[in-house]
Amino acid sequence: MYLSIIIPIYNTEQYIRQCVLSCIQKVDFDYEIILVNDGTPDDSISQIADLIEKYEFISLYTQKNQGVSVARNTGLKYAKGEYIWFIDSDDWLVDNSMQEIASSIDRNKIYDVIAFKSNYLYENNTVVIGTPLEDKALMRGFDFLQKGPLWSVWRLWYNRKYLIDKNIVFVKGLLHEDNDFNFRTMVFADNVIYVDVVGYNYRPQREGSIMNTVSLKRACTGFEYLYLSEPMLENGILSPDEITYLSYHCLFSMHWSYFKMYDYLNSDDKKNFRKELSKARGLIVKYIFKSNYKKYHLFIPLVLLAPSLYLKLILYLYKSRSKDKDSIIYHMV
Repeated sequence: MYLSIIIPIYNTEQYIRQCVLSCIQKVDFDYEIILVNDGTPDDSISQIADLIEKYEFISLYTQKNQGVSVARNTGLKYAKGEYIWFIDSDDWLVDNSMQEIASSIDRNKIYDVIAFKSNYLYENNTVVIGTPLEDKALMRGFDFLQKGPLWSVWRLWYNRKYLIDKNIVFVKGLLHEDNDFNFRTMVFADNVIYVDVVGYNYRPQREGSIMNTVSLKRACTGFEYLYLSEPMLENGILSPDEITYLSYHCLFSMHWSYFKMYDYLNSDDKKNFRKELSKARGLIVKYIFKSNYKKYHLFIPLVLLAPSLYLKLILYLYKSRSKDKDSIIYHMV
């Protein structure tokens, strides 16, 4: 067994040493750590220069700043492992997690994806995030997706040959790129195993992190997912039930993960967001029909004739939903 750990680096001088040190673990298999310097302007690299020099299994590749998606793709290009683990440079691994994950699977079998649990370390408490499955549960990727959301790539080990064969890479410039990558990975996966191991420590509230900023580009990410996923609705690969799930998933994500950012945009960005919404009207209606979710059909006249009112309605439902999960409005969505 051979594991490739890929770590893009950009502006994490405060955290990168802890991250890399956590990946140096005693295991009974081979592994490599691939560091990709994405043109970081800070002192991140100097913080780990001694580790790069000391350990032969750590390699560093430097490129001009192109974003985390390109940096991860660069790591994939140079990776030699059977499995890939993408790590964010401001997080760190749980002690002995590499060995525990590897010992929980049958190494004589080939898995497309290996999934496990993670710690979310908030300021006042730690929450363990996993999937409601038994240890060593084995299933198709689409079945796994329907067991719960799977937004982050660091919750999985990916079979490198599987990614190459399916031509799965990260989309350059896409925000929340993990969502898209994982969805395309799981759509085609036949052999996903879930192990009851906590493998990763996620730091969700780092100041300046992309996850803690609101912008027009981030708010419009929901539209980008619709455009990117559209070919899967038409190419005959998915079953009718899978098309229904994909359509509902994309709409749900757009409504509740991205539309809610609208209120935090400035006036110019709000105007541009409404323009993008208007451009996507036909595609949104297409997804509504294919989702087979009858309550969404009520939105169709507004989407086509008054998209700004449709946006206001979604925002109203979102706020009401957040306040009262027992309300009728909550169950409309």
